[in-house]
Amino acid sequence: MYRLVPRVVYSNERGFSFDANPSGYRDSWSTRSRGRMKKEYMNDFLKELSSEHQVKEKEKVLKPFRKDIYIENETTKKRTDEAVEEIRKNGRILVPSHVPKPIKHLKELQFGEELNLELYSKFQMPTPIQSQSWPVILSGHDLIGISETGSGKTLGFMLPALAHLQAQELFQRQTIVGSNRVAPMGIIVAPVRELARQINQVAEDYKKFFDVETALFYGGSGKDSQFVHFRRGFHLCIGTPGRLMDFIKNGNLDLSNVSFCVIDEADTMLSMGFYPQIQYIVNKTRKDRQTLLWTATWPSEVRDLAKNVTSKPIKIDIGSEDLRTKENIKQEIIVTKGRLQYSTLDDLFNKILEEPNHKTLVFTNTRNRADKLMDVMRRNGLKVASIHGLKSQDNRERSLDQFRKGYIDFLVATDVASRGLDIQGIKNVVNVDFPTHIVQYIHRIGRTARGEKKGMAYSILTPADATVAKDLIKVLKDSKQEVSPALLKLSRTDEKRWF
Repeated sequence: MYRLVPRVVYSNERGFSFDANPSGYRDSWSTRSRGRMKKEYMNDFLKELSSEHQVKEKEKVLKPFRKDIYIENETTKKRTDEAVEEIRKNGRILVPSHVPKPIKHLKELQFGEELNLELYSKFQMPTPIQSQSWPVILSGHDLIGISETGSGKTLGFMLPALAHLQAQELFQRQTIVGSNRVAPMGIIVAPVRELARQINQVAEDYKKFFDVETALFYGGSGKDSQFVHFRRGFHLCIGTPGRLMDFIKNGNLDLSNVSFCVIDEADTMLSMGFYPQIQYIVNKTRKDRQTLLWTATWPSEVRDLAKNVTSKPIKIDIGSEDLRTKENIKQEIIVTKGRLQYSTLDDLFNKILEEPNHKTLVFTNTRNRADKLMDVMRRNGLKVASIHGLKSQDNRERSLDQFRKGYIDFLVATDVASRGLDIQGIKNVVNVDFPTHIVQYIHRIGRTARGEKKGMAYSILTPADATVAKDLIKVLKDSKQEVSPALLKLSRTDEKRWF
């Protein structure tokens, strides 16, 4: 059985903000200077308000539920920052700072031996989205997952959904609340019936390991064949917006007990005009629910929906982030014809020092490079410190404090040490070593030009960086930056021909 460590969350965590007193609202409307509301509008208004009042009263008696059911495996717990960064870099996993560590092997999850054997028979290692999303979801966080179809996201949310339902007290999982009326604890909304059926198939494959019953609802087929679910009960419902709303409005589907909500392919649903339906469905669930929103793209419409339906979500992006940098960051690319020479850095740092504000963050790809570069810069009279994964926490904090307060002008860092770094006033970012993934480049140079301020990003590329040159050119063009002939040549030339 799945081991559980509960974190109890009470149902009034996200309550209504108004005083649900129907008579009070009626009195306020009746004294309007333009006269009373028309009777039919008044009745509709009071009916809706009374319904909301009943929902609020019902929420007062909803039982607490378990959100955080994650037990971190000892292997995961002992994983170093460098190893975590390597997993994320290889999987092109972009996350904010201070999130649960990703897992590398299935054995790091305590789903039980029987389920693990089933999973091992199908694949040996989790996909990048599963690697990072499982610890996040099982820890009870709301999540925004940006990942393409075929990335393993369905299993990424299905196993935590089933585990969440299994974790609840037995009395809460009794779903039949009246004649042909069911109140499940979980719901998954998908845009089209084909996807809903695929999701349901995954649920069918694994629900036996969690003692959970599921139900599938979608349009295009008769309601009678799906109505059987309401006679036997279910814990998790999977369906398309239109058919779900049919059963909600008919009084068959009661979502007031839903504590786990998944919105899959949100961008597709919005392009189909389902925004009102999604909002309606989500509003019928508990206010303290755990919500997962999945999308392949991240346009403003999806961001707006995510803001409305999630609470303090963790955003996981699997290599699909918009590769466009801010236009207030000027990017200068320096292409060398051989190995990096310190004379190149000499010229660059002297140029930076001529500016009135020369607070500069310098990136290298390894710890050794960071320390060696710091030593060279110090010997040349620059005020500099370095931070990386082998530095003690006290040493890192001391260096960061010196950088913040302006006691030093340059801070040399690796990607691992700089994660979550938020320092105001950084004018320049210098990539002494170009990162192996273009998304990391975007994150690096994003340390400057915070808000509406302007910043500079200098990057040195050698022939060894030829493989990322094309991606860099795309970023520069999308950001309306100049592409030099040397960079174009590097993108078209085999690495060996440069030596």
